[in-house]
Amino acid sequence: MELDERLRELFQDERLELRARPGAAEEIVAGAGRRRRARVVTTGVLAVVLVGVGAVGAAGLRGSGEPDAGTPDQAVVSVSPQSLEPPAFGHFRLGMTDAEARATGALRPPGRGAPCVAYPVAGQPGDGVLVSPTRGVVAITLPPAAVTPSGVGTGTPVEAARAAYPGLVVDGREAVVPMGGWRYAFVLDGPVVAAVRIEEVGHGCAAS
Repeated sequence: MELDERLRELFQDERLELRARPGAAEEIVAGAGRRRRARVVTTGVLAVVLVGVGAVGAAGLRGSGEPDAGTPDQAVVSVSPQSLEPPAFGHFRLGMTDAEARATGALRPPGRGAPCVAYPVAGQPGDGVLVSPTRGVVAITLPPAAVTPSGVGTGTPVEAARAAYPGLVVDGREAVVPMGGWRYAFVLDGPVVAAVRIEEVGHGCAAS
């Protein structure tokens, strides 16, 4: 039975000790109807809000876990293999102090020359390390059987060295490859590499 019918029966019941004033039942029924309609409107608004929040949440989840089709891919930076080659070989690196180079136990002192000192290296013919009194190790000569990380060593044809190092420049009996603050110096014997040296640019010492 509807609420308004129950209210009318209640106010028309003869058992009531206090009689309601005329029109009271209609006013109460109308008020109850207004409250019922307000509840319906409120429920509808809440449902719309919840749907909107759900849509926003779903969009946020898509943004955090799914790629945006409208966003371009990030740029890929290419790094040449040569840029990762270190200015070092074996026990030695450019910039080591004389004491650090001696501490490796690979040098055969005493060295020769002044003020820059050239040291032989154990198991290697000739001078292997050149040390400046102010700049430390400024040149390292690789052993005959050694090669650079790009595969250039004694016996490598000059053109193969150029293919490995496109920046190679032939200067007389040497071919040099600038590496940024340091360089490779390939001593040439005709069309092939006879020795490989790692050296600091502008170190001011005679080559080892």
